[in-house]
Amino acid sequence: MAMADSLSALAKDSRVFLTDTGLAGDVTSGPVPGTLTVSNTAQEVDEGLVALKSTVAGTTEENQATMLLKKRKDMRMVEDALETVKREFRERMERLSERQLRFEEKQKALQEMVAKFKPFIEEVRS
Repeated sequence: MAMADSLSALAKDSRVFLTDTGLAGDVTSGPVPGTLTVSNTAQEVDEGLVALKSTVAGTTEENQATMLLKKRKDMRMVEDALETVKREFRERMERLSERQLRFEEKQKALQEMVAKFKPFIEEVRS
C-alpha cells in the first residue's frame, strides 16, 4: 500500500509518467535529485515485455481492422464518385447525340433548301 501511495505521489509530478504499477518494480530516489531508480529482476522485465507485446499486438490488430474499415469506406466513396461521373458522362453523351441529330436534320433541311433555290440562284447570277 505504501508503494502504491508513493507511486501515486510520483505520478502527480509532471516529469514522471507511470502507466502500469506492476512493471515499475521498486522505485527509489536516484543519486541525482529529481531522478528515479527502478530495480527489476530479469524475469520481471521479461514478463512485463511479454505482457506489453501482447497488448501492442492486440492494439495493432485492432488498428489494422479499423484501418481496413476506413479503407473500405474510402473505397465506397470513390466508387460512388466514379458512378456519379459515369452517369454524368452518359447523360452528356445522350444530350450530345440528340444535338447531333438536330444538327444533321437542320443541315439536311438547309441542303434541301439550297437544292430547291439553286436554279433560281443560277438564274440571278447569269
